[in-house]
Amino acid sequence: HLWEAPWFTWMHYNNAIMQPMAVNVAQTLGINARTNLTDPARPLFETSADLRQLDRLQQLLAGAPPKRRNRFSGLQAPKWPAALPPVDLARAAKGKELYAELCQGCHLPPPDSDAFWKGP
Repeated sequence: HLWEAPWFTWMHYNNAIMQPMAVNVAQTLGINARTNLTDPARPLFETSADLRQLDRLQQLLAGAPPKRRNRFSGLQAPKWPAALPPVDLARAAKGKELYAELCQGCHLPPPDSDAFWKGP
């Protein structure tokens, strides 16, 4: 989830990047930031990506380092809207089991689990 991503060790959709700022820069390049890769008249790798602002946004998203289990202070998960039907707790529990069985081998455990806070 986006609101917990700044605290992950590995980033991106396939966990191929170990530095959150690298994901931010790659996404910026993907939406048309320019980078000099060939013009010898300009500094090589000069970019229009605003690294200071990307870092500032990353820090705002992250907030302070979590001190207690599941206590992130940066961007927070949205509350479930009252306009939607209530969460089916039985289905949610089954989904949690399926995630542990089928997904957790490649992805992080959920932040509300002991495994998440113990680390790899």
